Amino acid sequence: MKHAATRCLVALSIFALAATANAGQVKPSQQVVIEGGAASGSLGAARASADRLQSIGCLSDIGNAMADVWANCYATDAKGQYVYCWTDDPRMVSIVQSITPYSFVNFSWDESTRRCSSVRVRNVSDTLP
Repeated sequence: MKHAATRCLVALSIFALAATANAGQVKPSQQVVIEGGAASGSLGAARASADRLQSIGCLSDIGNAMADVWANCYATDAKGQYVYCWTDDPRMVSIVQSITPYSFVNFSWDESTRRCSSVRVRNVSDTLP
């Protein structure tokens, strides 16, 4: 019984140290990257970029006469390359609506239609504000 309690205490100590070692972790490269039919980046990193060109984000809307919701995602990298896509897929629109000022956004598109083929949003503490 004494050995089991000691092992449990050691395991908990290791877990606590590992959790402490990752506190405040920030992913290093969150600049806007556009390549291979996809764009990604952190809203905060784009906002704080020294080049003042980078931007990334999505918006969603429903028009006055429209019954469907839609969303656009867009990005501009440090070289000034601009891309965008659109979607009326309710699942993707829902993902777009979860974006916060701290989000990391990744989206891809069909080259011929500009329709979004995927939209991913990360709302985690390691994303730059």
